[in-house]
Order: sequence, then C-alpha cells, then structure tokens
Amino acid sequence: MNLVQRQILIFAMSFLVLADRSWAQKIPNILVLHLQSPQLPANIIASKSIEQAMASLSKYQIYDEYLDENRLGINYPRTADSIQRKYAGQKMDLVFAIGREAMNFMLQYGDQIWPSVPKVFCVVDASWVPPNLPLDVTGVEGSYDMAPGIDLAIKLQPDLRHVFYIGGSSPRELNIIPAKQQEFNRFSGKVDVTYLNQLTWRQLLHRVSQLPDHSAVLFATYYRDATGELFITPEACRMVSAASNAPVYGTLDTVLDSGVIGGSIFSITASTRTAASLGVRILRGEPVSHVPIDQRGANEIVVNWSVLKKWGIPEKRIPAGVRVINREPTIWEQHKQLILLAILAFIIQTCLIIVLLLEKRRRLRSDRKVKLLTTRVINISEEERRHIARELHDDIGQRLSLISSHIDLLHTQQKAGNLGEEHNLKEPLAELNTLILDIHELSHSLHPSKLEHLGLKIALAELCRQLSSKHNLQIDLRTDQIPATLNSDISLCFYRIAQEALNNVIRHSGANSVLLAFSRHNGRVQMKISDSGRGFDIASAPLGLGLTAMEERVRILDGNFALASVPGEGTTITADLALDRTLLANA
Repeated sequence: MNLVQRQILIFAMSFLVLADRSWAQKIPNILVLHLQSPQLPANIIASKSIEQAMASLSKYQIYDEYLDENRLGINYPRTADSIQRKYAGQKMDLVFAIGREAMNFMLQYGDQIWPSVPKVFCVVDASWVPPNLPLDVTGVEGSYDMAPGIDLAIKLQPDLRHVFYIGGSSPRELNIIPAKQQEFNRFSGKVDVTYLNQLTWRQLLHRVSQLPDHSAVLFATYYRDATGELFITPEACRMVSAASNAPVYGTLDTVLDSGVIGGSIFSITASTRTAASLGVRILRGEPVSHVPIDQRGANEIVVNWSVLKKWGIPEKRIPAGVRVINREPTIWEQHKQLILLAILAFIIQTCLIIVLLLEKRRRLRSDRKVKLLTTRVINISEEERRHIARELHDDIGQRLSLISSHIDLLHTQQKAGNLGEEHNLKEPLAELNTLILDIHELSHSLHPSKLEHLGLKIALAELCRQLSSKHNLQIDLRTDQIPATLNSDISLCFYRIAQEALNNVIRHSGANSVLLAFSRHNGRVQMKISDSGRGFDIASAPLGLGLTAMEERVRILDGNFALASVPGEGTTITADLALDRTLLANA
C-alpha cells in the first residue's frame, strides 16, 4: 500500500469516526407552542408533563414559545415570520401545540416553518380538529362538553332552576358561546342559563353574590373582563367561588382546588401527558402515520367532597361512578393500622382470658376430682384396714385364742400326768397349720408376690384357684393373649381389677360361673370379666369404692374402662390398655 492509499484510508476512517460521533451525540430539539404567558397554570402543567415524558430519553432540548393573544393579540403572518427567523439555524425534531389557537397556527404555518417535522397537538376539543390532517400531524382529541356539569348540578341540587355561565370577554371566550348555547338547549324548560361574559370584574363579583335561590354557577375560563383587565383562570375562579352565594361548578382540572364543587372536568394534565407519550414514540423512530390520534372520550365527572359539605349537600346525592376528591378520611382510614392492632390485641387478650378461664375451670374440676379421689382412696384404705382388723380379730384372733386354750389344757394335763391321749395334740396342730395358710392368703391378697416373681398369668391362675376352691365358683380363665412380659404397673392394674371384680361376683352377683379372658388387637390388650348373675341398673345404683378404684387405676395408665350391666343378665367389666405406650417391659 503506497502513501497516497494510506492517506485516503486514514481520511475515510476519520470521517466515519466523526460521523458516528455526530450521530451518537445528536440531541433532539423540541418546540412547544403555548397560549398566553409562562405563568398560566395550564402552561406550567403542560411543560411539566412533557418534561416528565421526555425524561425517558437520554438527552433532549425543549424550546417554549407563547402565543400571548390575550395581551398582545396575534398577527399570524408576523408571528410565523418571527418564529421562523428566530429558529432559522436550529432544526426541530418535534413540535407540540398546546390549545386550539396553537394548533391552528401550527396547521396553517407548520409546513412553512417546520416542513416534514412531526407535529403533535393536545388540549383541544374534538370538534376543533380538521377532518383531513397533514400526514406529519397527530395528537390528542378531548371534549369541552359542559352539559354533563349541569347534569351533575341537577342531581346534587334537585331544586335547581338557574345556571349562570361565567367566562371572560376575550375573543376566544366569546366565540364559544354560540356552541355552548346549542349544547345547553336540552335543558330548556328545566333550568334557564344566563351568560355573564360582558361584565366588568367588579360587576361580576357583585352579581354572583346576589344570585337568586335555586341557582348554580358554571365557571368556564376567565382570561380578561369587559375592560380588558387580564386574569389567570384558577385565581379568578377562587375569587368567584368565595363571593358566590351559590355552588360553583368548574370545567378544567386547573380549578378543582379553587372552591368549585365539581363538574365535567377537561383534564389538561391527562391530555398533555398523553401527547407527550406520543411524542416520545415519534422521537424513538416510530413514523407519525403509525401514531394515530388519541381520542380521550367524555370528560371525567368529579365532585369535591369538602366543598360539597360546605354547601350542606348530602353525600348520598353523588351519582354512581363519580370520582370524589378531597374526601375527609374516616376514622378507619386515618387510624386503620392502630385500629387493626387494637382489634388484634383485643382478640389476643380475649383468647387469653378464655384460655385462663377454661384452665381455671379445668383446674377446679381437677381439684374436685383429686379431692374426690383422695376421699375415695382414704375410704378404700380405711375399708381395707377394717377388713384386715376383722380378719385378725374375728377369725385369726379367735382361732389363736382357741389354740392357746388347747395348749393351756395340754400344759395342765402334763402337770397332772395325763399325757397319754395323743389325739389331743393333733387338733391344735391342724388348726395352727390352717391358720398359717389363712395368714399366707391374707398376705397374698395384700401384696401378690407371685405376680412380682412369676408374672400375671400364674398370679391370676393362683387367684382363680383359691377363689374357686374357697367359694365353689367356676372360673373360665383365658390368658393365652397376655404378652410374655408386661410392665409391672400394668400387670398389677390387671391383677387388682380381676381381684376386685371376682370378689364383687362372689359378694353381689350370685353367679356360679365367671369368664375372665384376655385379647389383643391393634397393639392393645384387653381384659374382660363377665358373669351371668343378677346384674344391676348402672344409672340408678351408686358405684362402690371398688369399681371407682378400678376405673382410677385404668385412667392413671391412660387406658379405657367400661362397665356394662343389665338386671337379671349379669355384669361385664372391660379394661383396655395400649401396648405401644411403654406397657411392654421387653418387646
């Protein structure tokens, strides 16, 4: 590659780099055409909405122009020439027109000043938009219909008879009166509409302070009065609302906080925000032909709650679907979290009180049961002591006295030398052996040592053998379902229940046969004792200490105890314990 070729290559690369930098650093220029002065609230809202939408772009420049026709009048050719000369060295990438006059100016001189530049209009009534727009124009159509505001006034003031329309004396405000008259024709015969556009400011304030009963004020815009004095619409509306002796209804969102009770509201905020979003789409490369006109539809009906209350109008008159602003929050809305916390604390406190009351009730029942059980235990203990005392005194004591008498007789005979009769010794010895056996049985009944050393099966077999032989009672004992090794507490429980139940059969039932059987099912072992004796009525007969002791023994081991008896058909006692709750001593 020779020197000339290298220089050409370096030049081409430099050109491409510079072109790329120039393209990357290109900042879109946006021109906004406003009406009137920068201090107008509508213009402030529009500028803010556009800037917020453009914030999604990395860089941009906004230029604002104000067509101040109210103060200066508009000479369209001269204004167009001035703007064209002013921005002669600055290419625009997008033009916004805010309001009807700005849109008309843009449509009339747009091709001359900004040929082929995308243009977006907003804050205009749909009826003001020409049917055939240039291909480089789109925008947002709104509605300046004010009749729905009178509809709202009739619903809030059912006795309404007079509506006073307030607008300024500027050409734009006077020019829309014929259209409003036609719009309000449908109220003919219901309410009469009076137009107060041709008054001075002082005259207007005095007039609205002297309105007849059953009146309402419809406030449109107020740019200047009959003398040419200029006004800002929201400030003028605030003074009219303060002076009026009737409710004031507005038409723009800029006056909602100026003392109006509500109305059919044209939203400048919504219109400019939507227009700005259309502009962003265009600046990002979307063709204007792909960005159709946004038709906003009907205005929003709004009621100012605080002003409604000021005029003493019942809230129930507000129509359904109306947006209510400045509503005084209810106690619930103001303190929702505190109320919820208080309710939660109350519920928790109530639950704790209920739990404590239930616990107190349960403890009282438990205390009564413990007291009753203690009484029963004491009674059972005393009964056992009386039984032992009777056995020792009436049986064993008497028999010991008899043996003692025999021995004394033998001792006397020994002294007299009369010991030849050997049978005299056999009788006290036999009685002594019998006494030893009886003492052994009594000891076994108090504490069955065979149960401790040989297990439940053998202990029960021995118990049944003794009772059967002593009382001529046939006992059918079935213990094959008893586990090989049981916990000592469980074994003692079954043994004591069997012992008490069999004794009850002997003492009370009159039966000559008893079935004592064990069974196992689903990890539980059950003992059933049935007799065919005389039985009794459980509902009317008080339970004795023996039955109570049986039930308490089973309850302590978390088992089930059942007693069934029918007069003339016998009695059945069932004790059921679980084997999976440490009942098995060795699984």
